[in-house]
Amino acid sequence: MPRCGEGARAIAFADAAEFGNQHPAYAADIMGESRKAIAALRSDRRHRERYATFVDAMVYGERATFDEALGTILTLAVTTWPE
Repeated sequence: MPRCGEGARAIAFADAAEFGNQHPAYAADIMGESRKAIAALRSDRRHRERYATFVDAMVYGERATFDEALGTILTLAVTTWPE
């Protein structure tokens, strides 16, 4: 997964450069804002509900549960932004 982390980091910096005017806090602190977003995914039930609605409408085959998808995001986050 290290190469995925490198790619995710590159995308994050490109997004901050291109869209930083829309969210200055992200441009100023990509890692911190990413961690806040992950914390919100973990704690705000609305994200779980939105995920379920999206998956129901868009996925016709095997479906990852919200917890499985979140686990993948957490693994990528640790690889992308090691402490």
